[in-house]
Amino acid sequence: MTSSLLPQAILIFGQGYTAGFIARALREAGVRVIATRRIAEGEVRGFDGEAVDARLLQDIAGVQAVLSSIPPDAGGDAAARWLAALPQASIRHLRGFGYLSSTGVYPAGEINEATAVAPQDETGHRRVLAESQWQALADSCAAASAMFRLPAIYGPGRNAITQLAEGRARLVDSPVCFNRVHVEDIARIVLAAMMRPRKGAVYLPCDELPASQAEVLRHAAALSGLALPPAQALDDPALSPALRRFYQQGEKRIDNRRTRQELDWQPLYRDYRQGLEAAWQAGDGRDYNTPTTA
Repeated sequence: MTSSLLPQAILIFGQGYTAGFIARALREAGVRVIATRRIAEGEVRGFDGEAVDARLLQDIAGVQAVLSSIPPDAGGDAAARWLAALPQASIRHLRGFGYLSSTGVYPAGEINEATAVAPQDETGHRRVLAESQWQALADSCAAASAMFRLPAIYGPGRNAITQLAEGRARLVDSPVCFNRVHVEDIARIVLAAMMRPRKGAVYLPCDELPASQAEVLRHAAALSGLALPPAQALDDPALSPALRRFYQQGEKRIDNRRTRQELDWQPLYRDYRQGLEAAWQAGDGRDYNTPTTA
């Protein structure tokens, strides 16, 4: 049965890894979920910012909330732009807007919900633009809005253990520490925010233990028995430019006490150790032909 505080129906733009967990949690709570991907498939609508599934215009009329998980482009968020171009009469009934943003909108250092945005790269600037577009839409409808500024996301099938097992792990010799958030905790906080709607909300879902990626990989290797890759220095030419920029920008340590207090929310996975243990127990990393430390 749907909680009376949740929308009866929601449209999710960009149902990838994270939004898929959110959609499942909403359906389990009794909410009707309509979702898009770049290419239509069955009940999933197609939306890539240019090609738009014809069913979406009718879908908009039947939902009360919209959530976007689409990566930003140079113009911000394609879904926000599409909605803003519709006649106001077709969207003014919407009561809630949510956007999965990133801590990339912040500078390095200690950050919290009140920290001023100061992106350090182009992707961060695009996120700030996308946030402003979603906030403008919410304001035009006098609706609630929530920006979920997410740190590094991990969860089942996408974590340090699977990176080791698939040979994709990069052991970078850097002390830079940062928070993470388990994908199931993201789903929980999105539902919590929907049940406490307000205008102009900013939330920082994260764990309680900032850690370096090297520390996380070493723990994953010890837990699983999978072999660590050779350590790489930041000036190693084999490192991708994007990965090098990430470490050069410095660490971000999140204080999200306001988020926890406002939504009465605590992460199920309070640190990476708990999340990796759950992933290992669920079978991650066990079905690969990968060298182990044994």
